[in-house]
Amino acid sequence: MSTTEVTRDKRTSAPLHITGVELNENNGWYRITTDGVPKEGFQTRKQDIAEIAVAFKQSGALIAVSYTHVEKPNTNSDWPKTYVDDYFDSAEVVEEAKPADDGITRVRPSAPEKTPQEAWRIALAVGSERAVQSLPYLEDKEFASQWALAYEWAQHIFLTPPPTELRPSAAPGGRASAPGAYDEPPPHADDDIPF
Repeated sequence: MSTTEVTRDKRTSAPLHITGVELNENNGWYRITTDGVPKEGFQTRKQDIAEIAVAFKQSGALIAVSYTHVEKPNTNSDWPKTYVDDYFDSAEVVEEAKPADDGITRVRPSAPEKTPQEAWRIALAVGSERAVQSLPYLEDKEFASQWALAYEWAQHIFLTPPPTELRPSAAPGGRASAPGAYDEPPPHADDDIPF
């Protein structure tokens, strides 16, 4: 190729997917990116071509792109010696995209079941935390006393069976939660008055 010669040739890409269509609003050029070759993607100024590329991106189809490969000399500097542009002309579907949904709704438990060893370690960790929180109130602050208290908490937590159902009456005081700032105060009988 001479220093002033522009070459153009029609090419067809290997099968690829459209990964993005981007419009440069300053100059009106669309950049069409793919997961294949050419790595720099394709370009066009034609909105209808950009819309075709968008449709292929949305469908996820595997396509072969027909494009015009253009090489022209760079007369402004030594690097790069040529400009290379690939203009998207059209595309043909090689393989339709497979639907991502097979129609089956899969349900997973919110948390995997714990083994007894894992459950004990969790109970012991919680018991240890409670023992450390109780430290200011203990007369004997030695580690052995803290450990005994942690172990007692862990046993209590680990060995308490879960309720058969969760209901408000299971909470202390028969309420689902502690009273809030905007709750009505509980009714008082006359004999509750301390004076």
